[in-house]
Amino acid sequence: MSSLDSSPAKSKIEHLQRDIEKNLMTQIAISSILRISLEPIPIDEQLHRILDLIVQLPWLSIDAKGCIFLFDEGLEDPSPSSAAIWCC
Repeated sequence: MSSLDSSPAKSKIEHLQRDIEKNLMTQIAISSILRISLEPIPIDEQLHRILDLIVQLPWLSIDAKGCIFLFDEGLEDPSPSSAAIWCC
């Protein structure tokens, strides 16, 4: 039996592997969001695509649901009723 087969070492390696996988998925998501933001498509299409991508990340969402709220700081009353909302 090697030292890597011991329970604490194996558990630590598995934890590190999960962290690496999560970090890789995060980097891929960030890269995709940046790529989408540079595409010559309307902002509402960009936001829908970005939101779809975000809600697919397993550690951020149990249900594939989400919303993006945009407020205009120039409004006297920037309330949710005056916001642009994208949901999926």
